[in-house]
Amino acid sequence: LLDTIMTIAKQVAKADASSLLLMDKENGDLTFQVALSNVGEQIKSLHRLKLGEGIAGSVAQTGKALIIKDAYKHPKFNPQFDKQTGFKTGSILCSPLVFKGEILGVCQVIHHRDKKKVFTGPDLALFKLFCDSAALAIQNARMHTLLMEKQRMEKDMEFAKSVQESFFPATFPKHDQFLFAAKSTPALVVGGDFYDFIPFEENLLGVVLGDISGKGVSAALHMARVMSDFRYITQINPEPKEALKKINDNMCARAHRGAFTTAIYKT
Repeated sequence: LLDTIMTIAKQVAKADASSLLLMDKENGDLTFQVALSNVGEQIKSLHRLKLGEGIAGSVAQTGKALIIKDAYKHPKFNPQFDKQTGFKTGSILCSPLVFKGEILGVCQVIHHRDKKKVFTGPDLALFKLFCDSAALAIQNARMHTLLMEKQRMEKDMEFAKSVQESFFPATFPKHDQFLFAAKSTPALVVGGDFYDFIPFEENLLGVVLGDISGKGVSAALHMARVMSDFRYITQINPEPKEALKKINDNMCARAHRGAFTTAIYKT
């Protein structure tokens, strides 16, 4: 999308070169995304600008578009890029990319293709209209990316839910003197509540009911590990005191971030 925007920007402004920088929300810097010219790759390798640095940084800071007929006569122009790349900057149109008051980045074009001409007021007016459309396109692309990520996360969570449900007993024990029933409904898609029925020899049955601290995926993963521990350790020694001590020792050995479990286990 950004390559397309800058290719069209060159055509709209009849320019020799164009570049687009986006705002890095984490540190407020501008990062080069696209640079279309014979030294474009060298310019992109320069990576980033501080807010207020150079012409692009100044436009991002003020939110006001600029028309510059001779870059070397402008106090904000930094000739260091030209020295590093061998490029000769002349006339510039530079405009912020703004969406609902938020500056997404900066778009600029350099040199009129007709070497005898410089950019004028009508060129800037047209370029600003183009940049408004470009900002909308960039924001739409970002929203689309977020939507796709959300859908992927929802799909992953549905899969996690089905996996967690597979840990619960598929059927309930049959007994002449007891009736067993259970249901778990997590606050989120998955959670940390668990229960299990563990059959032993001589008509002995173990029942465990527990809750992992926290909610969501972290609690669900911890729940899966604890249920596996219960099923394995109780087969070695079904006696509640010994089984719970061993399970507790295992949990303490791998506990982190204050995670804990409350559980009742009886045979």
